[in-house]
Amino acid sequence: MRSRFFRESTLGIFILVVLGALAGVLLWQRGLRLGGRGFSFTIELEDASGLDVGSPLRYRGIQVGSVKGVEAATGKVRVNVEVDDSDLAMPVDSVIETNQSGFLASTAIDIFPQTDLDSAPDLDPLAQDCNSDLIICQGSVVFGTTGVDFTKLLRDSTEALERFGDEEFLGNLNSTLLSITAAADDIAALARSANNTIVDFDVPITEFADSAAAITRAADQVSLAATSADSLILENKEQLAQTLDSISAASEEAQRLIASAQPLLDDGQLSANLKELSSNAAQTAANLRELSDQINDPNTIIALRETLDSARATFANTQKITADLDELTGDPRFRDNIRSLVDGLSGLLSSAEEIELLPATILPEELELDNVAKLKSGLKLATPDEIDQLTEFETQKINNDTPDTSQSPAIKLDEVE
Repeated sequence: MRSRFFRESTLGIFILVVLGALAGVLLWQRGLRLGGRGFSFTIELEDASGLDVGSPLRYRGIQVGSVKGVEAATGKVRVNVEVDDSDLAMPVDSVIETNQSGFLASTAIDIFPQTDLDSAPDLDPLAQDCNSDLIICQGSVVFGTTGVDFTKLLRDSTEALERFGDEEFLGNLNSTLLSITAAADDIAALARSANNTIVDFDVPITEFADSAAAITRAADQVSLAATSADSLILENKEQLAQTLDSISAASEEAQRLIASAQPLLDDGQLSANLKELSSNAAQTAANLRELSDQINDPNTIIALRETLDSARATFANTQKITADLDELTGDPRFRDNIRSLVDGLSGLLSSAEEIELLPATILPEELELDNVAKLKSGLKLATPDEIDQLTEFETQKINNDTPDTSQSPAIKLDEVE
């Protein structure tokens, strides 16, 4: 008896535990919580997408509540959700979507906040003065959208497959593929042409690189020159300052000179003189222009050329005569003979003066003037031809040649009548 009673009691307790566990699971699925307080609000959707009582409510990817009820209405679906934590404040502008995931395509509601809220006591969704413009409050109504929906995905895939099965679509697709193939061929040809062009541009690019390097070196040299100029300016700063002071002083002096010359410029006589000077300069310019025209005349050029040729010949003859004279005067014996000749001529002139005095002492006074005149007329000096003959005769004597005495020059004194 006792054994049977024990077995029946154990079976009854086991049945009660199982029933309690089932009731707990059901209550948990219904959202029954022992202790704690949450808040609820309503979401309006165009499509429930498989939502049911107990579907999870996720905030930032974490489950914070569940669906308490789903109600169909005209043109929309109302979903009543409950949040377990009443301290959770969710922005009213959050994005609310229904998404399906997993192999069984279970549907859940995801809430993605767009703004961040600071936790504060006045953000209590259960408060009487809850700001529904800022957060989702108890009993608020918000709008949601359909996110990832496998049913919609299958529907779109089916439509795409149907389009692929359409002959017109296949024809268009084939034409498109042919066009793409032709475009690919054109692109390949263009690529080959571009490669050839790049090869052709290798040499100019190399030259350009060399030019760029040369420009860089020139820029470096210019920079070095600028640095040198800066250092030179710094070194000669004092001299430059003195030079600028000198220029300033010269400018002031020039201004004073201009001021002092202003009365002269205002003088009418000076203006007249300047005008006359200007007219004279114009006349001189005209004369120079006329002279230039005459010089540019071909006849004048020919005459000048002939004159230059004559002068050149004259200079040549003069040079020849000078050379001959140098040869003659270079002999000491010739210079001695010339000196003796000059002394003889001087003595002859002295004798002529004495002869002029003789009539006054010897002849009577009435015959003096007449006889002296006759004596003067009878006295002949050597002519230039006779001097040349005498020079040639002396040259022959110097050269030890036998001179022709028949041609020896003689200076005769005619008898006085």
